[in-house]
Amino acid sequence: MAHQGNPELKEKFCCMICLDLLGDPVILPCGHNYCKNCIERWWNEKEPSDTYSCPVCRRSDRSRPNLARNTLLAEAIELLGKSQAAPEFCSSSSREDFCSNHKDEQMKLFCRTHQTCICGLCSVEEHKGDDIVSADSERTEKQREIHSNLQEIQEKIKDREDDIKKLQQKMGAIDASAEEAVRKSSEIFAELIDLLKERSLVVKQQIRKQQKAAESQIKQYKARLETEISELRGREEELQQLSHTDCHIHFLHSFSLLGKPDKATDTLKFKESAPCFFRDLTAAVAEAGGKLKRFVHEETMKTSVMEMELNVVMSPAEPKSRADFLQRSHSVILNPNMAHRKLLLSLGNKRVTRTNKFISPLHPDRFTEWTQALSTESFTGCCYWEVKWTGRVTIAVAYSRMSRTGRQSEFGSNKESWALECYRDCFVFGHDGVKTCVSGPQSSTVGVYLDHTAGSLSFFSVSDSMELLHRVQTTFTQPPVWVLHRGSSVTSSLQPGFSQFFLRALGGA
Repeated sequence: MAHQGNPELKEKFCCMICLDLLGDPVILPCGHNYCKNCIERWWNEKEPSDTYSCPVCRRSDRSRPNLARNTLLAEAIELLGKSQAAPEFCSSSSREDFCSNHKDEQMKLFCRTHQTCICGLCSVEEHKGDDIVSADSERTEKQREIHSNLQEIQEKIKDREDDIKKLQQKMGAIDASAEEAVRKSSEIFAELIDLLKERSLVVKQQIRKQQKAAESQIKQYKARLETEISELRGREEELQQLSHTDCHIHFLHSFSLLGKPDKATDTLKFKESAPCFFRDLTAAVAEAGGKLKRFVHEETMKTSVMEMELNVVMSPAEPKSRADFLQRSHSVILNPNMAHRKLLLSLGNKRVTRTNKFISPLHPDRFTEWTQALSTESFTGCCYWEVKWTGRVTIAVAYSRMSRTGRQSEFGSNKESWALECYRDCFVFGHDGVKTCVSGPQSSTVGVYLDHTAGSLSFFSVSDSMELLHRVQTTFTQPPVWVLHRGSSVTSSLQPGFSQFFLRALGGA
């Protein structure tokens, strides 16, 4: 390693071939000093030539110069060596420390141009004119890079370990939720089974009751018929006996006493055969059973194909520069039917301005209390957009289900919207009726970055640079999230298609 002492002394007593302190210094006719071994090796290893030149000034001689020892310089270097001992290049040198082209030369230099270690002879031959530094200084520079890389890796490890903890927590929540779902569904199905058993018993009792009533009625008819048959058989016997009487006087006298027979009871007529007595009841039960089966089948099929969204995804890293943010940019297109009646839309529904009179017809989707407007689309994933504003405005993100009427429909005054109010001298963040002052540089452009999956919403002040104003970490419960703006004058400053957007002029409807 090159000498570690005073850099000015090192430079003055440095061999320009090995870049180390001169060892056994010799002086050439041109006045430059070199280590005796270095200059001799330099001349010996050069390609055959008729001249001997100085590696620095290139002054050449046809005959090999006599190398005279620079005694004064040697004594000065010896004194310098005693006052500041120079450490070795490596505590234990190996063959890989030596140059492959100049076998006996240690590689104490680093060529940044070719990103390789070289020796002193290489520096004045094939690497002459390159960006060359000492190996120890390059090591120091690379050590800084390693330190920076280590910090980045350690941060990533910590982030991944935190992610694993979150996954474990989510797994525990899923297990608990699954157990609760199994318990509740079992209770519901048990209640349904009990209800069906109860209704089955009621229907069975109704059938038995109707059965007994019908049987009782039939028994009454049967008894009447049996009595009538008995009476008819008695009369039949009397008539048979009378018809065989030989005495005419007795026959006529007895016949007059018998009188005319009673009219026969009407024959019973059954409207249906026995298997159809409970047809209507059976049909009603069958219809109810069919409906129940279809309902249970359809509803359980819904649960079998229902996908559980875990929101466990590897969200892309947040952009670092404005150029990175702009790669995820979107433009806001306003919906004319959702804008308050005092709002004027222009520039292809990308600009909205508050007026003092109603300029639009009534529509059920319009805001009535605040001069606000919605964009045409909703979105998920990672999205960025910028808004240019003047006056006093509010920029917000909200759910599409947000109310269009009442005082609670103001951005930031409910649980369904997150709003940043922009004033000339400050910013105010609002959510669920709670407002917080936000410090940050003033700018006529506000950037908004939404990572729906990660539940992150960030507001930036945009000028020559981007400064974070406020960040919200939450869980978005609705897949479609609507982008909103309100203000005196607001313009979506980015290009191609986007989401949903409100505007309101502060200070009145």
